[in-house]
Amino acid sequence: MLTGANGQLGECFKKLSSEKPEFNWLFTGRQELDISSETQVFSFLEKNRPSVLINCAAYTSVDKAESEPDKAFLINEKAATHLAFACRRLGIVFVHYSTDYVYDGKSNKAYTEKHNCDPRSVYGKSKLAGEKAVLQANSDAIIIRTSWLYSSTGENFLLSILKLASKMEEIKVVDDQIGTPTLANDLVAGTLALLGELERDNDQIRGQLFNFSNHGVCSWYDFAHAILEFSDYRGRLIPVSSSEFPRPAPRPAFSLMSKSKFQIAVPSFEIPHWRDSLKKVILEL
Repeated sequence: MLTGANGQLGECFKKLSSEKPEFNWLFTGRQELDISSETQVFSFLEKNRPSVLINCAAYTSVDKAESEPDKAFLINEKAATHLAFACRRLGIVFVHYSTDYVYDGKSNKAYTEKHNCDPRSVYGKSKLAGEKAVLQANSDAIIIRTSWLYSSTGENFLLSILKLASKMEEIKVVDDQIGTPTLANDLVAGTLALLGELERDNDQIRGQLFNFSNHGVCSWYDFAHAILEFSDYRGRLIPVSSSEFPRPAPRPAFSLMSKSKFQIAVPSFEIPHWRDSLKKVILEL
C-alpha cells in the first residue's frame, strides 16, 4: 500500500506496479485516506491489512513551510506518526522517506546516517521531527533519506529547467549548493531492493535509517548544465551565487550523502550515477 500516491514518487510507483504483477498494489491519496486522522488511519489499515505500507505522502513546499509550519509538521511529523504506530499495532512493515535537508550543510565530506542533524529550515525540522517520531512509534520502521528528487512528471528541477530552456536564451543557476540528484525511479527500485532483503530476513534492514541518492556529486549549476547538454540547448547557462536568488527557506550548502550503509545492506543493488540516470530520463522524455 502507498500513501501520497498522486505525488512525484507515488506516480513512479504506479508506473512500476504494472511490471510487478506479483504484488497486489493499493494506491491511496487524500481522497481515499486522511492520514492526519489517527482513527481513519487505523480503521483503513485494519480493513485492508497490507503487508507493507510505503509512505510517499509529505509536505514538500520548502519555502511555503516557513510561513506554514503547522501544516508542515502536521503531515511530516504527526501524520507519519499515525501511520507508523498503526503499522506497529497491525504488524505491517512501514517505510518512510526523509530528506537531506535534515543536515546542516556545513560539512565538507559526505554525510553518513550517524552525522548530527541540525536542519536550518522549517521543512527540514519537520522532516527530522518526523524521523524521530516514526522510530519512537515503530522501532521496526525503515526510513530512507533522499536528495534532489526528480522524475519525468510533477514539479521538479529537471522539468523547470527544460521549461525555461524552451523560452529563454539565458538561464541563471546557483553553483554554490552541492549534493546529488536522485531519479525517483531509482529510489523506487532501491526501496523494493531493501524490502527484498527484508523478505530474506536480512537483519540489517528492519528499524534502520538509510541514505539514498544517485552516485556522484554536483552543484545545481552542474545538474542544469547536464540537463541542457543532453537536450541540445543552444542558449547560455550562467553560474551565480545563492545570494542572487534569496529564498524564504535556507538550503544546505553541502548535502552530499554517503550510501555505504545501503550498499552493505543490499550488495546486489547497483546505484546508478546521476548523469546516467539523467540521460536515460531525458531520452524517455
